[in-house]
Amino acid sequence: MTVRERWAAEFGGSEGRAEGMTVKYPAVIDGELGAYGVVIPDVPGALAMGTTVDEALADAEDGLADFYELFMERGKEWPSPSDPASLHLEPGEMIAFVPLRVPATQT
Repeated sequence: MTVRERWAAEFGGSEGRAEGMTVKYPAVIDGELGAYGVVIPDVPGALAMGTTVDEALADAEDGLADFYELFMERGKEWPSPSDPASLHLEPGEMIAFVPLRVPATQT
C-alpha cells in the first residue's frame, strides 16, 4: 500500500486529488538559543539543525522531501506518520509537524 493509500485509509483524505497531498509528520524539537535540532522519529536518520526553530523546521522539511525521493527511487516502502501522542518527550523538547508534499504521481 502506498503512502497516499495508507493516509487516505487512516485519515480519510484526498486519495484521488490530481495535485497531490500533504502529509504531516510529527517531529521532536530540542535545543537552546542559537542551536536547535529536529528529529522525525518515523523516518530513521531524518534530522535537521538550525540557528532558529523556524530554520531547523525548514531544513527538516527539505530533508524529509529528499528522504522521500530517495525511498521512491530505491523502491522502499515509505513510513506513515505516527500518532504524536505516542512520542516520548524529554524536558525541554516540543512537538512540531513537518509537512511532506506527496505528488499525485506517487500512487
